[in-house]
Parts: sequence; structure tokens; C-alpha cells
Amino acid sequence: MDRAAKEKVVSDLTKKFDESNFFILTHNNGLSVHEITSLRNQLREAGSTFKLLKIA
Repeated sequence: MDRAAKEKVVSDLTKKFDESNFFILTHNNGLSVHEITSLRNQLREAGSTFKLLKIA
């Protein structure tokens, strides 16, 4: 990911943080694809979102 793309991600996240009542940061080691998909679906049904970021 080039610098411009990283700046866009940071800008988008900053906007989401500013618009949110609260947010939760987690570490997802050990979750299977099925578990992450299930979590995403449950959050979507509740009107929430799930964003996975890989920080390298």
C-alpha cells in the first residue's frame, strides 16, 4: 500500500471515529474465517460495522 492509500485509510478511520458514539479495538489472533464472518454478520444485523486492518 503506498503512502496516499495509507493516508486515505487514516482519514476514513478518523471520520468514522468522529461520527461514532463508541468503538472497540481488538486483536483477532486465533479467529477462523468462519468466526470472523459470523461476527461481521451479527454486527451488521445490529447496525454496526467491523473493519479489519493489517498494520505492517
